[in-house]
Order: sequence, then C-alpha cells, then structure tokens
Amino acid sequence: MTTLSTDQLAREVQRAISLITEDHEQIIITEDGQQVAALVSLDDLDLIRKLEDEADIRAVEEARAEGLNPTPLEDFCKELGI
Repeated sequence: MTTLSTDQLAREVQRAISLITEDHEQIIITEDGQQVAALVSLDDLDLIRKLEDEADIRAVEEARAEGLNPTPLEDFCKELGI
C-alpha cells in the first residue's frame, strides 16, 4: 500500500492513477501527517459496496429475527421530509 501526502498527490496524480489501475495499489492520502482518505480501484470499490450491502442485509435479517421491523432509509427520510 502506498501513502502520499495531499501535496505529493497534487504533484503526482498521474503516478497515483497508474499505481491504482496498473499495479492494483491502494493509496492512503495524508494531510498534516494524518490519514484522511484512500484511493482505490473501481474493482475494489465495487467489492467494498458489495460487502457493505451484504452486511446491511444481515443486519436487517437479524433485526427481523428479533421481532423488529426496520424502516428503509428512503422511507425514513420521506417521513422526515428530507
């Protein structure tokens, strides 16, 4: 895994993209020495989203097994008018 500061990233954006797309690297972005973000390939992002969806499905199934009736976020937002 590669780490780049925000200043390095600004100077080396093409290199960062190559590392991600060609070398399948994940890049940690730092600012003032603190990790603030990550750059990943679209394949990695798709995997992350799939894992999040699977975790959400398990959480809903567990809630229902406990007798709860979870409200979808979209419905909840409508109820709040947002």
